[in-house]
Amino acid sequence: KEAALKKEKVLVFGDYDIDGITSTAIMLLTLKSMGINAYYYLPDRITEGYGFSVHGIKEAIKRRASLIITVDCGSSALKEIEEASSHGIDVIITDHHLPPETLPEALAVINPHRADSIYPFRELSGAGVAFKLSQALLGEKAEELIWLASIGTIGDLVPLLGENRTITYLGLKRINSTHSIPISALKESIGIYGDIDSSTLSYKIIPKLNAIGRFIRADKAVELFITHDINKARSIAQELGEINKKRRDLGEAIYYSALKKLEQYGIDGVIVLSCDTWHPGIIGIVASRLVEEFYRPTFLFAIDNGVARGSARSIPSFHLCEALNKCKDMLLSYGGHSQAAGIHIPSEKIECFREKMNNIIKESLRSEDLIPKIQLDITSTLDELNKNIAKEIMRLEPFGQSNHPPLIGAKNLEIMYASVVGSGHLKMGLRQNGVILDSIG
Repeated sequence: KEAALKKEKVLVFGDYDIDGITSTAIMLLTLKSMGINAYYYLPDRITEGYGFSVHGIKEAIKRRASLIITVDCGSSALKEIEEASSHGIDVIITDHHLPPETLPEALAVINPHRADSIYPFRELSGAGVAFKLSQALLGEKAEELIWLASIGTIGDLVPLLGENRTITYLGLKRINSTHSIPISALKESIGIYGDIDSSTLSYKIIPKLNAIGRFIRADKAVELFITHDINKARSIAQELGEINKKRRDLGEAIYYSALKKLEQYGIDGVIVLSCDTWHPGIIGIVASRLVEEFYRPTFLFAIDNGVARGSARSIPSFHLCEALNKCKDMLLSYGGHSQAAGIHIPSEKIECFREKMNNIIKESLRSEDLIPKIQLDITSTLDELNKNIAKEIMRLEPFGQSNHPPLIGAKNLEIMYASVVGSGHLKMGLRQNGVILDSIG
């Protein structure tokens, strides 16, 4: 508010994933509605990497901004905050990642994970934290931006419980009850004609928005969210669709390349693969796919000039960061959490890393831990699975991380017919005690 009164320029520093993109849009629209001259800066995933950096400070100097607001990052940027201060630039940090014991000396550090935080809900996404600041600044007017917070919340895979569930529910309600130019353009480009639910966001819209940051700066995605021009929105949505197709095609190529390499190495307790032609912005998606297929912690590395840049994905019983802590002597850098991590390592040490990780797996997991388990919420009979039950299940929406759709099991089923439909889906007719249901998987 002081920046508005003094007519200061403000730079919003964000991130290249969907949480960072929506956080940036929320903060930009908040500041502009206050009459503040605001700009934004998103780092390049490949050349700059994650987090508040000197590049953002240089952009602030170029724009003659006296205040930087970080969104979805900044809690660990102690040196960078000092650098900004040396140029007379104040910094307000909004973030949701775990902060270090010593916080940066910023004007404010807004993070629900602070040790001294009394905020009752700690699992907000970066977009959720940005939205809370928007509420503090705009009051009820901030509700107009909750749809952006819902997209960031679902896209960042934070637990869909507590306030995250409320944000997502109200955000989806707003998406489906108001005319949003960005959403209309996205729906047109994808071919969505009905209402949007959490599944539509997760599988159709968010991958399209995430794709651009894997190759180039994600500025176009921010521009889509803040524009009031339907023609500009349609043009950007079409461009994002083309980039997403490139992402899918490249992902397929890397996936099949990884399968060939896996034939060479075999499947141990952990999958560790590398290649100098893989794109570092895509390997995380492929790692997730390999975990799903082989149920092994997976590390994929893209090699460039002797440095291997890795993305790791895991299974519930194996904590990646705890394992990486045991290998830190051979790593250049690493970070993440239990199920996903990023790593930099000298390429000549990959074989040692594979051996070390396999030893860690053997020490920490049992053989049964490497067998996927399906946990049913309830068992039922086919005659109980009707439209009324389906309606009751839909009342549990929005679904997402930590609030998955109920998994219902049925026994003693007879397969009447089976056929492959669409892109690898299986359609079956199932019979039990005279009741026949069509199914698809």
